[in-house]
This record gives sequence, structure tokens and C-alpha cells, in this order.
Amino acid sequence: MEAAAAEPEVQLREFARMLALEIAEFEPEDLSPASLAMKLTVSVCLRRCDLDALVSEVALGRLRRSLMDASGLSWDEEPLPLLLLDRTQRIVNICHYTHGLICRAAAHMGLTKAAAIEETMRAWDRLEATEWARPSAVAQ
Repeated sequence: MEAAAAEPEVQLREFARMLALEIAEFEPEDLSPASLAMKLTVSVCLRRCDLDALVSEVALGRLRRSLMDASGLSWDEEPLPLLLLDRTQRIVNICHYTHGLICRAAAHMGLTKAAAIEETMRAWDRLEATEWARPSAVAQ
């Protein structure tokens, strides 16, 4: 099934998975402030999943929660991403943070980044079936 034809929850999940797999492979030069790699990657993933930037923040929040749940990293020791007023820069900052979190989670789990992301998506599914399924649930 194509992401654009999917239900909104499926689109969020597919966007998060696609983006995580892409940015997990970034090299240091891709993460430099002068590089357009992050902005272009986010843009391509948004377009492929037929999402807008506002909704991407929900997906990134859920991805963070799922990464933390799957990896067992300590919430007390995990930094928070900087959230700026400018939406584009805020999303880029969250993605930079997510890249680092993927690396930390994979190392903590003793897995490759790709395998850690697949574990993360299983955690996403568990959370979606329980916490996110409630009407009052919000992205964390």
C-alpha cells in the first residue's frame, strides 16, 4: 500500500520509520549546519507519506518515545531537543537530536541502527495499541 493512500496513523508510522532509517545513515558532513541533507531528507519523507510539517512533529515525538521504550535508555539521562519558534528549524533540530538518539539506542541495545529502528517500530506498535489509542493521548 502506498503511504499517500494510507490511514493517518499508518502515514505517521511510515514517515517515522522512513525518516529514521534515512537519518541513521547520515555521516558527520550530512549533519553540519551548512548541509541541506537533513532538510531535503525530511522534505522527501514528508512528500512520500503525504504529510505536512506540523504532523511530522507528532511522528517525531512518537518516534522519540518509541526509541526510549525499545532501548531502555534512561529518561533522566536523555537530553531534550531544542524546540525553536521557526517550524523548519525546530524540525531539523529534532531530526538532529533523533539521529543521536538512534545511535545511542543502537549502542545501548547492542544492535545495528537498522535493527534498533525495527525494534523501535515494534515498540511504536505496542504504544499505539495501548497509550496512543486513547482519545486523550497526546504525542510525548
